[in-house]
Amino acid sequence: MASILMIDDDTFFIRMVGGFLASEGHDVATAENAIDGKRMALELRPDLIIIDVNMPLEDGIAATARMRRQGLSVPVIIFSGTTSDAITAQALAAGANAVLGKPFELPALGELVRSLLS
Repeated sequence: MASILMIDDDTFFIRMVGGFLASEGHDVATAENAIDGKRMALELRPDLIIIDVNMPLEDGIAATARMRRQGLSVPVIIFSGTTSDAITAQALAAGANAVLGKPFELPALGELVRSLLS
């Protein structure tokens, strides 16, 4: 189906969500921090990026803004464990297409992914 890059420092979350996305037929690549994730995004040119807000080295909002400035135009979903109106506004202003609060239901993520890829 699609190539998806997941950027998150939580290996359990990557295994759970990455496994779900793979079971949906997607090819999933992963990075454990925003620095590696940005490099991989520019090299792999995935169809979709899923990135966490809170990570070491650089947060997901800043990384999304930097990827947008570097010309990456693929859809981006930002995950946040502390979803608020302010975080949502910052994420959307940085270029995210959607913000999803943790925890969430995997079928809801599947629907969002399908919507952004269509």
